[in-house]
Amino acid sequence: MAELMQKPVRSAPEGNSLRVLLIGDSEIVGARVHTALDRLPDIEVTAQVIDGIAAVSAIRVRVFDAIVLDIGHGESNLKVTITRLLKVDPYARIIMVASLSFANVKASMLGLMEGAAEFIPTPATHTKTKSETEFNTRLASVIRAFGRTERDLAGPAAAPATVIAPPKSKPPVIEKFALRPINRMKPDALIVGSSTGGPQALFAFLASLPPNIDIPILITQHMPAAFTALLASHISSHGAIDCREGVNGEEIVGGRAYIAPGAFHMRAVSVGGNSTIKISQEAPINYCRPSVDPMFESAAETYRGRVIGVILTGMGSDGLDGSQCVVDAGGMVIAQDEESCVVWGMPRAVSEAGICSAILPLDDLGPFVSGFLKSDW
Repeated sequence: MAELMQKPVRSAPEGNSLRVLLIGDSEIVGARVHTALDRLPDIEVTAQVIDGIAAVSAIRVRVFDAIVLDIGHGESNLKVTITRLLKVDPYARIIMVASLSFANVKASMLGLMEGAAEFIPTPATHTKTKSETEFNTRLASVIRAFGRTERDLAGPAAAPATVIAPPKSKPPVIEKFALRPINRMKPDALIVGSSTGGPQALFAFLASLPPNIDIPILITQHMPAAFTALLASHISSHGAIDCREGVNGEEIVGGRAYIAPGAFHMRAVSVGGNSTIKISQEAPINYCRPSVDPMFESAAETYRGRVIGVILTGMGSDGLDGSQCVVDAGGMVIAQDEESCVVWGMPRAVSEAGICSAILPLDDLGPFVSGFLKSDW
């Protein structure tokens, strides 16, 4: 029994390949994953198992950079599988894949809230070549973003795979980067940008804010059109805050969160003295639509700098330019730290730019922000 409770130590990479575990019994999905990855020199599907039980056994004896999970059967055992995988390896990076159906969208949202890092829809049976290429490119880029870091490799590299890793100390992130002075003001709006790993981080962050928050929260989470309404519903139903997709022309009111609809940019604009939502399908920015940058830039202008921007886990550098606009206008930006991020891309970009006033673990972001909501400085 004691052996079952042990978890793998992150060991040194074998060669230069990123190791992938594929879970699923669908030949169609499995073939698509192999097609996407098998010709890449830096990524290798090193194991394939039929279900979650076999996957748990696999990660007890070997560490993988990414786990690709076929959820084509909907919600059946999905929560149990993800929970067990993360219990054995808390650093497991799980990518769910399946066709884009209502059942799979619903199941994937459940998986994201349980700790899966990403969902990538597979191309339809009679898809165009462009869709195949997008799937292949997206899957590879996400896996590369999950590649092991110094954080994941903590512990003696030569230790047996069943030895429990020693406690990991948090990296001195704050000492690595120049921080801006803390702006002691009560904000008129809270703005949040997130991407890969974002749904669970958003839920945790919003749940840690005061229940009687009286300012609006504007959120851009990189997600396809079918997902953002469901994410808003999950946040609202779990009591974190009243949350909804932004609607073009809707007045922005305090005590409510607005999520940019998938495939649309969302901005805050001033109309007749009131702050309102503006939705558009302009070209992607930073390859993203919705993009964090236009939301941050518009909020900085509309609220005259009285905003706190929060950059959560995510790939790339979307939000960097918008965060610069926030601090230039007199607002403040804080970022999630590397240790608690699924992918430390977006937070790293603003941290390295010297824009942040604080770089904190996910659990500390809400209490930090809450200190500015109680009274005006």
